[in-house]
Amino acid sequence: MHYVVEYNRCVGDSIWRTQRALERCGYEVERVPQLTTLHIYRPKKIAFKQFASDLISRLQRTNGSFLLASSSGKCWTCNSGGNRPGKLVRVF
Repeated sequence: MHYVVEYNRCVGDSIWRTQRALERCGYEVERVPQLTTLHIYRPKKIAFKQFASDLISRLQRTNGSFLLASSSGKCWTCNSGGNRPGKLVRVF
């Protein structure tokens, strides 16, 4: 399944390091023209729960966030601050 993730404050403020870290986890990742956005292919052998955990691990602990959209039309957001830190919340 294909996903697009837009990071705000990833670890080290480096989308390139985040891309390499996700590739080491077994995902096919490519940067798109928007500098903080990645296109990710998740193989079927990797569960969504593990995928979400891998994405969350790339956030800065105090103020990082991302918006995740899937090719099926579902969207999620995650914020490392606020009242649900580190939780993936379905938007629609």
